[in-house]
Amino acid sequence: MLKTSRRRVALAATGTIAMTLGIMAPAVAASAAPAPATVKVTQGDASASFGRLVLEPTERGYQGSLQVTVRNQGTDAGNFRLLFREPVAGSAILPTSPEQFCQTEVGYSGHRETFGCFLSQIAPGGSLTFSIAFAVPTATKSFPMTAAGGRIAISDDYALNAPLSKFKPFETLFRSTDGSLRDPRPYRQDTKAKSSIVVADEVTLTMGPNGRYTGRIEATVAYGGDAAHGSLDLDTYVAEDRAILIDTDPAEVPCSRGCPVPGRKFMEGESRTFGLIFSAAADAAPGLYEATAMVSASWQHAVVDEDDYSDNLSRFLVRIPEPV
Repeated sequence: MLKTSRRRVALAATGTIAMTLGIMAPAVAASAAPAPATVKVTQGDASASFGRLVLEPTERGYQGSLQVTVRNQGTDAGNFRLLFREPVAGSAILPTSPEQFCQTEVGYSGHRETFGCFLSQIAPGGSLTFSIAFAVPTATKSFPMTAAGGRIAISDDYALNAPLSKFKPFETLFRSTDGSLRDPRPYRQDTKAKSSIVVADEVTLTMGPNGRYTGRIEATVAYGGDAAHGSLDLDTYVAEDRAILIDTDPAEVPCSRGCPVPGRKFMEGESRTFGLIFSAAADAAPGLYEATAMVSASWQHAVVDEDDYSDNLSRFLVRIPEPV
């Protein structure tokens, strides 16, 4: 079972799950595409029906949800397992519930992730309808787009080795900024990151009540594309290890030398300025030390940068003053 703190997920046992997806862009007049046919997958006593995922333009890319109805066609209460693969890498956002949960599935290769959702005690002849939410942090376009690759399968058993139905695809459309879904173009997600960092020139550490030196220096990180990423990560080094990075401002998670860039996943074209907090021991040797900060995108593993990291490294100075 693969589980990370950033992607803990769950689905509610009953009803439709509504996901708050942030501030939506102003409503636009929609130009409808032909209505999609409902797709159905069946395995044993379980069936899952679903239609089309429409991603709407918002202030932070595209967001939308796919509604799925799972039915128990048997005569006993059933525990079912639904598998789905996201249509765009790094797009799935799953609501949380204590009743049911989804998790990343191992054994499914490819850049897009596959998730397994465990749906318990659906009554005989009954059904469970829920929504799976998605967000794609790519810049919105004046034309509609389509993405292939999203797919769903169902099993009428919790067991990971239980028989599954065949995967069937669900259609994914990006609505244009003027509301159209007609004549979509293929969506092509970046495969290489376009991240960069700039750090201010110098930070002077000052001694605090605890006897240690600390200081804050500003950094600006930018993400130029929409390559899938879970986070942008920082690695820092001060010559001779005279000082170390201990936090960011705002704080994200406890860290040492390396930290994730604070805040949510980057939107294409977004830049973010924040503080780097450095610390040195009370007996640190005074002086002016060269330092570096490097940023890289992480998604299942490190993401190759488009420009060979030429703008992913920033140099600055850390000054440790003479004790007063």
